[in-house]
Amino acid sequence: MGVLPGPDTELAGGHQSAAGPRLGTTLTIEQFRRVTGLDQNPDFLMRNVSRGDLLTVDANGEVSYTVRGIHAKVDGAVEVPG
Repeated sequence: MGVLPGPDTELAGGHQSAAGPRLGTTLTIEQFRRVTGLDQNPDFLMRNVSRGDLLTVDANGEVSYTVRGIHAKVDGAVEVPG
């Protein structure tokens, strides 16, 4: 999938992608309930639970890329409800 809408061939030779860090966000079970409406963490997320009921998810991160010589950086920070 390309950075911009349309076929990737439109950007052939005109873009570069660069990896960015993924930053973990830690949620208590109460915060998870408020965000999702679920009473417990689903089984597929249990591998990310530590220290009792703390769930760590890759919800924050940033990506940098260049399209036709223009550099862009997107920083995605998620605020956890208190």
